[in-house]
Amino acid sequence: KSIVKDLFKNYLNSFELRTRISQGIAILGAKTPFAHAILVGGVSTPLRTDDIGFLLSLLNDIEEFLKLYEEDILFLASNFKKLFEIGKGPGNYLSVSHLYTSGKVLVNGKEEDLNVSNITEKKPEYGFIKIPRYKGKVMEVGPLAECIIKKEKKFFKILKNLNVPYEKANSVMGRLIARYVDSYLAYKYARKLLEDISAKKNNIYWKDPDDFYEGKGYGFVKSPRGALLHYISIKESKVKKYSIISSSMWNFSAGGAAEIALKNCPVESEDLVNVGRVIRSFDPCVACATL
Repeated sequence: KSIVKDLFKNYLNSFELRTRISQGIAILGAKTPFAHAILVGGVSTPLRTDDIGFLLSLLNDIEEFLKLYEEDILFLASNFKKLFEIGKGPGNYLSVSHLYTSGKVLVNGKEEDLNVSNITEKKPEYGFIKIPRYKGKVMEVGPLAECIIKKEKKFFKILKNLNVPYEKANSVMGRLIARYVDSYLAYKYARKLLEDISAKKNNIYWKDPDDFYEGKGYGFVKSPRGALLHYISIKESKVKKYSIISSSMWNFSAGGAAEIALKNCPVESEDLVNVGRVIRSFDPCVACATL
């Protein structure tokens, strides 16, 4: 009972911390979510000393929370090992968190550089989420994909300490562990970025755009749920085509990673608890997927 109480307490504390994180993002982008005040190459205003102090204090609190998060995830992984047996996805992964590269993919066990021209999308035969594919293959994106493709040491060390073989990483519990590792890495990266910022120093770099645009371009970014792609085509300074493939589109499209993970999912009770566990392991945002 005490362990469950601690787990629930940490769960509630995460909401308070999330509120403070939103305040920190608002300092950088004027509002959150959907910060609109970030300029190309920088933020909307130079950070003051008190802003940096708030953000550093916030990072310290995040560091302490991550220690509890690790304890909780290790407890769950040790006591609910059956969650390593359910939720097996396609085994094909797509990652875009490699800096200065287009990204990496793991298809049929073979790793290669991501080639955007291999990405296709089509309208769904059922549901409301368009269907993105890579070389015609179903891909999984998100923390598990990032940890596997990048061979994250912390992730595989946890599996080793739990005596869990590599092939069991493709599971509900594997995704939960990967999400913790992803949170830890995001914290480390955020601290490094903040330490590079000096108060009162102009960190805004702005280049006036040309009067005339024409061409095509795309941008990949790693969101908390995985790869996010924006594609644009411009002709005579007018947008001819704009397309978005969000992470939940990869995972929740018809016949996608989540649907594959639900196959052979054991139903032990009428409340379908295992089905819920599989779905939530992908951290769904269907609103993001129905653009």
